[in-house]
Amino acid sequence: QFQSEGEKQFALSLYRFDLATFIEKYRAHYAIKYWYENETTIIDTKGGELAASWTWTPAQMDERASIAELYLPADLAPGLYLLNMNGVEGALFGQLFVVLTENNLVVKWSGDELLTWVSDVNGESVPDIEVRLYSEKGEQIRTGTTDTDGIYRTTVPQGYQPMLVIARNSSPRRHSRPSSR
Repeated sequence: QFQSEGEKQFALSLYRFDLATFIEKYRAHYAIKYWYENETTIIDTKGGELAASWTWTPAQMDERASIAELYLPADLAPGLYLLNMNGVEGALFGQLFVVLTENNLVVKWSGDELLTWVSDVNGESVPDIEVRLYSEKGEQIRTGTTDTDGIYRTTVPQGYQPMLVIARNSSPRRHSRPSSR
């Protein structure tokens, strides 16, 4: 869902990034920003490949709300993306990190323990997938493999803040941002 705040039409651009570039952009954007800050930071699309661009006109919305669903093109491959939403005048209206994946990661972080459960879209556990944990500095700080139940358990080294969890095998990558306590 997307809150349009009165805009009637948008020019959308979706940029695909490799893992290293995505982590750097994600880290740089969130490392210094808190949910309650209103400061806008524009994320540079340099290093990304334009994967799709289209015009979107939100469907009829309730008079009391300005929220509409936005669908991405159905032919997009799993990957790491940045969505730019420009108004009809060309001004950047908003940006959104997008992770397209065929599986789900449920990540729980409590104290120094981190648990990741990898499942497919039907909720079936996915065993033997490599899981990587990245810190708020963009450093890979842990690597391991899910067990037969799709579970990977690890500890977060003292002095590090988890930022991103990546799961991968020969299939496309799976991603999640850990929820804290």
